[in-house]
Amino acid sequence: MRAVLTDGGPEFQTAFTAVCHQLGIEHRRTKPRHAWTNGFVERLQDTILSELWRVACRRTYYTSLKQLERDLQAYLRFYNRERPHLGYRLKGRTPPMLFRTRLESQSANT
Repeated sequence: MRAVLTDGGPEFQTAFTAVCHQLGIEHRRTKPRHAWTNGFVERLQDTILSELWRVACRRTYYTSLKQLERDLQAYLRFYNRERPHLGYRLKGRTPPMLFRTRLESQSANT
C-alpha cells in the first residue's frame, strides 16, 4: 500500500497519520465538503447499513461488540467473494473475479 485516502474525521488525526508515516504510507485527505471524493466508501457504508444492519438488528439482539464484529466479517466475506457488484468497474463480477481476470491477462501478455 502506497497511500490511503481519508476524510477529515477526528479518528484520522495524529495517531493514524503517525502510523502511516512509520509504515511509509502517504496519508491523503479528501477536500472538505466534497463527499463525492470518497464516494466508493460512502456507498459501501450505505450498502452495509441496508443489507446487513437493518436486517440483522430486526432479528438479533446484540449484547457485545464481538457479536457485531462476527456478523460484519461474515457479511464482508459474502460481499467480497459471492455478491455480484453492479458498478461500472465490476459489471456483475465479484472483486476476486476481476483480479483473476487481470492477472490472467497480465500473464498472457508477458
